[in-house]
Amino acid sequence: MKTYLKKIKILEDIKVELIYKEEKKILVIKKGVESKYILIPIFLTLRKEADFLISETMTSDREELEKYLWTNIVIETSIRKIGSSFKKKLTLKGLGYRMTLFADLKRVDFKLGYSHLKKLEIPKQMKIKIRKNSINVESSNKGLLGNFVSRIHSLRKPDSYKGKGFWYKYEKEKLKEIKKK
Repeated sequence: MKTYLKKIKILEDIKVELIYKEEKKILVIKKGVESKYILIPIFLTLRKEADFLISETMTSDREELEKYLWTNIVIETSIRKIGSSFKKKLTLKGLGYRMTLFADLKRVDFKLGYSHLKKLEIPKQMKIKIRKNSINVESSNKGLLGNFVSRIHSLRKPDSYKGKGFWYKYEKEKLKEIKKK
């Protein structure tokens, strides 16, 4: 059996704590009000020394070694990325199309040419700003952000002839030519 050891630097303002719950080890990484939870394999031992988190295991099994390396990568990226936010921007094109933000209700209403309004509930971790015909969405959770922006985009996908609908910020407008008789 070989011993593997990895030192992971803990950045300032970040609190790291190990919780044991029902035969499971959970690493909690906190910065301000945001927190991330990482499930730690049983064979991996963690301890905190000064500004470092030391990850250690004794194994000869290849699968356990891969899990150990993968867990270390997840811990490092979580410590590095916690507190950072991701942003996406959509532009709404089309005559009469409008967006209305209701911050107190945590809801956005869209008038998109249908006979009724389309309404979307804003998840807790999202920050939304609406200016004229663009919507800026910001979140610390990249997956949640992508899913929410995709839901908005699917409400009115860009029309291939007139260009109406939601366009991503860097999406190229490739419109088809109108057929004439």
